[in-house]
Amino acid sequence: MAGFAAAEFFPVCVFDDCETQVQEPLVLKLVAQNGAPIPLPTLVSWAMGNGERPSSEDRLVVPLVEAGQYEVCRIAFSHLPAYLRGNRPAERCAAGALAIGGKLTLRVPGR
Repeated sequence: MAGFAAAEFFPVCVFDDCETQVQEPLVLKLVAQNGAPIPLPTLVSWAMGNGERPSSEDRLVVPLVEAGQYEVCRIAFSHLPAYLRGNRPAERCAAGALAIGGKLTLRVPGR
């Protein structure tokens, strides 16, 4: 049986430039566990079902998730095909391993 822990994601705003919101009209917040995409609404629902409420659009604490490798990225919609082929630009993604009973905080670079 897998152990569970808490993960804390800081996905960033919906736009590349939170100040002016003009550089990229659609930026996706993407989360993956062990390489498998997890829809952000699913994570929000899981967090809320386990007593957490999103404190802002930029922060999400997700309790009781399975240990493993996690990644959170901020990808322009136009770059989604490359992302799905495995091209995860370091300047747009953060990754780390969540240990059983541990805590993982991921902050997307370039904010």
